[in-house]
Amino acid sequence: MSPARCDANAVSVAQCRWPALALGLALVCGCQGARPLAKSEQKAPAVTDARPSPAPDTVISIGARKIKQAEFAKLLGPPPQRRERRTEHERRQEFLDELLRTELLALHADKLGYLSSEQARAQKQSLMVDRLLDELFGEEGTLLRPVSDAEVRSYYGSHLASFTSEAQVRAAHILLRNEARARALLLRLSSRPRDYDFFATLARTESLDAETRKHGGDLGSFTASPPAVVAADVVTSPSLRPRKVPAAVREAAFELQTPGSLSPTPVKSEQGYHLIMLVGRRPASRAELPQVERVIRQQLEKQRRDAAFEAFIAKLRADAHVQIDETKLRLLTATR
Repeated sequence: MSPARCDANAVSVAQCRWPALALGLALVCGCQGARPLAKSEQKAPAVTDARPSPAPDTVISIGARKIKQAEFAKLLGPPPQRRERRTEHERRQEFLDELLRTELLALHADKLGYLSSEQARAQKQSLMVDRLLDELFGEEGTLLRPVSDAEVRSYYGSHLASFTSEAQVRAAHILLRNEARARALLLRLSSRPRDYDFFATLARTESLDAETRKHGGDLGSFTASPPAVVAADVVTSPSLRPRKVPAAVREAAFELQTPGSLSPTPVKSEQGYHLIMLVGRRPASRAELPQVERVIRQQLEKQRRDAAFEAFIAKLRADAHVQIDETKLRLLTATR
């Protein structure tokens, strides 16, 4: 190789951005006269980041946790329909700050072993069970068949008594110990017909029934026959709370027809003598199907859901071959 060729190669080595590569090429060319580069002429190799670059659709990286665009958008949710003082950018930034706090705390909790604790496993199990039950037995549960309109009509037709209310009256009374006193007060009441306030005033001052006296003698509403069971969860005002009404009082109240009218004579019972005023009447009635259709459907859905759930648990138990050692279980119970 000629000296000129070698000089040209030497120049190319000095000007090359990658000295090692250029020097190798010069050696391949057989250039023996190339001057080695001084340290001041050599350039340091470029420093590269050893950390893996995030995926193109990753918007947040927190250690190994990668939150992609779709996940972030789902977590953020759509903009609120009502107008807010915050801009969309401010809303997104506030959400991002909260998300970062949560993720950072979760990562730190994981490092401390919280996520592998018994409590965390129990909570995770509970969440999984709730999700499973919702998917199987929720409003759109995969194991539930919708209740048809025909089923609702059939239930209504076979349970008409449940949707029928008996005739009711509402009455007030004044309980007295002896008949003479009762007749004397009845004369005073008769002189002021249909005067509810006057009747209530006398009831507060004269009646021996401490429970109704403070309510002006109000017995509330009741039917001709006493109810078999009074529901404990009936929510009414004190004056309307169902009470035990003596049969004689019940019968006399139903004989009165006009609100404000009085029983013509004192009514005797085991408690004493009653002066009775009719406050109001309500005839028997029946709720029509459109009024109770929603209630019936909900009740049928609950019955179907409960039955499907019990059948599902029974199948799981059979498939899992559950075995219980009753002897050991009794011993465990006895030691507590």
